[in-house]
Amino acid sequence: MKLKLLKLTTLLCSSILLFSTVSVNAASSKAKSIGPSTRLTATSSSYNVRIKKPKKSLTITTGDDYNNRRLILYVKGNYKSYFNNKKNRKLKVDKYFRSYKVTYSNGYTRIYIRPRKSVIKAYSVTQTSNYIYVRYASPKSMYKKIVVVDAGHGGSDTGATGNGLQEKNLTLQIVQAMKKRFDKNSSVKVYYTRLSDWYPSLDARSALSNNVKADRFISVHINSFQKTSKGTETLYNSKGYKSSSGLTSYKWSKTTHSYILSATGFTNRGLVNRTGLSVLRKTKTASTLTEIGFITNPSEAKSMKANTDRYGNALYNSILNSFSKYPTKR
Repeated sequence: MKLKLLKLTTLLCSSILLFSTVSVNAASSKAKSIGPSTRLTATSSSYNVRIKKPKKSLTITTGDDYNNRRLILYVKGNYKSYFNNKKNRKLKVDKYFRSYKVTYSNGYTRIYIRPRKSVIKAYSVTQTSNYIYVRYASPKSMYKKIVVVDAGHGGSDTGATGNGLQEKNLTLQIVQAMKKRFDKNSSVKVYYTRLSDWYPSLDARSALSNNVKADRFISVHINSFQKTSKGTETLYNSKGYKSSSGLTSYKWSKTTHSYILSATGFTNRGLVNRTGLSVLRKTKTASTLTEIGFITNPSEAKSMKANTDRYGNALYNSILNSFSKYPTKR
């Protein structure tokens, strides 16, 4: 099953999918959640979409394809005709609802539930022996902690280069290491600007954060200058926004910097105030941009290439620490 799920992610090259699998025993009538923990729950009395199941026990995976503004339900087997039958579904259409679509390929039936293009919705999905329930709401309503993680550059924008390395690849590897940790922690909802080699515009990165009303925004970068340049630095915006908990860009950057500096062991270049950077200026929450080290420095380049998992873990822990110090008020 794991290998098949991984294959599904390649179907949407720029999509960002978070999978969870639940199999309900045929004798069970109690709703069980599919996917990350949420503040709101889809139930028999509170749902936007109710789907009657063709049989009591189904293995269902969910994909939060927020880049394409849709939820995808994957059901193993060919149930396209069944799920397309209007008698087997009930839709509570509101101003946000756009469409319900069913397809089948590669052994999986896919149910696409799409709100309007302009909004990103969060989802609670549960199933009982007889039904699948889907409820959507704003991410802020659905999740207690929301973070947007940005891997700098991507696609045709390589970023800094040096010593046979490209910034876009190192930042992506670090973010992918963060994702491995967050995938096992359902207490934090994470939105990623990219998880593959493509280029989201600078405006798109801040727009994602603003759309989901994130509590934190962090952008991962690698520095460059001369061969002798060295060290870790973290950028903040003294004129930036605060998070709902009162966390400022400076305080968030200070936490981030301490964790990543400890992980790299590089020279401490400290915190740098940069009010003009797009992602720090346009993102309407506490934001930070960390420069791990210098790709043009042979020693640091070698270390960064070998320690992307270590740096990802450090940034993961910095986020958890910041929520401990500055909990959301939700």
